[in-house]
Amino acid sequence: MVESVNLGHHSSGPGRAMYDSTGTYDVNVGDLVVYSNVVIVEPDREETTKGGIVIADVGDAQKVRWGKVVGVGPGRYEEGIFVPTHTKVGDRVMFGKYQSAGEPIKLNGREFLLFREGDLIARVARA
Repeated sequence: MVESVNLGHHSSGPGRAMYDSTGTYDVNVGDLVVYSNVVIVEPDREETTKGGIVIADVGDAQKVRWGKVVGVGPGRYEEGIFVPTHTKVGDRVMFGKYQSAGEPIKLNGREFLLFREGDLIARVARA
């Protein structure tokens, strides 16, 4: 027997819609338990004009963007050895604007990017 699946609306319990057809999940980022070496980044907003044109800055010329880490997994196993993540929640990180630009997701109407820690370029060193 084959069940029909409505891809526009999923449910995680009685009467609780978790995902809608706009691609927005009804979940707070703080409620997520992040696995492996996945890092969730809230990218800095790009400045735009009233007409919607993105204002170029030095970051555009360098093809990089910045953001704040809002979630991070504990690490991963590599050849049987656990390798912890070095990135922490609250870190400012640099990532590629085009190459390795992260997987976009929307949570409660806010946009985030998912990365493997190795896809990030750098983080601001703590003093």
